[in-house]
Amino acid sequence: MTIRLDENNIIDFLHGCNKNQLRQTKHSNKRRKFRQILFDDICRLIIEESPINIEQEGSKKFDLTYDYNEEYNIYIVLAIKDKFINIVTQYIINK
Repeated sequence: MTIRLDENNIIDFLHGCNKNQLRQTKHSNKRRKFRQILFDDICRLIIEESPINIEQEGSKKFDLTYDYNEEYNIYIVLAIKDKFINIVTQYIINK
């Protein structure tokens, strides 16, 4: 089943997720280990914090990865089925 997500329902969807629905790619796992950030912290951020910016870019399957800016702030990137959604969290983890 494909869930269509937009800015109106993404927050409710994420807050309804559980940790078992989120998984790491090999690429994001390497980055996380390099920056010494716990996967549990990232899951907590996605499930408990409210995203403030959502941008759709192309298509992917359900997946979780993340990136860093110059100050090493985490920017969450969550791909759900056929929608690729870039979520910048309100409370950014600094490392």
